[in-house]
Amino acid sequence: MTTFTGLSGVAQAASAPEPPLSFGEALSTGGSVIVFGLAIVFVALGLLILITYVYPKISKMLTGRQPKEREPSKARKSARKSEAVSAAPHAQAAKAADDTALIAAITAAVAASLGTSPNGIMIKSISRARQNIPAWGRSGRSEQICSRF
Repeated sequence: MTTFTGLSGVAQAASAPEPPLSFGEALSTGGSVIVFGLAIVFVALGLLILITYVYPKISKMLTGRQPKEREPSKARKSARKSEAVSAAPHAQAAKAADDTALIAAITAAVAASLGTSPNGIMIKSISRARQNIPAWGRSGRSEQICSRF
């Protein structure tokens, strides 16, 4: 048994050649490395699956929000249709009055932003813009509108 002292001894020990492994030893070492690696991968995948399963439940507990209810298909739709049919005559008269006021307000706003009289402006159609438009889409839309005037 040889004892090394100091840093020169460590360098000598590190540079000393190891005896070559036999074929059986090399094969068993390689096999154990493969099995250990596969075990780590599958344990990590199992943990990821568990985390993705549990995360919505934890998030729901922390925020206190309940998921939106999905409406039953036929029962609720038929109830809504019957409500809409019974309220339709009253709603149409109120909607017509609201539409004229809305069109007048939009016409006045467009005229004010253009700096012109509302007499020459004609509103052909009104539709609600989607709310889930990304920032670049809103920017492009306003850029196009501004370039036309």
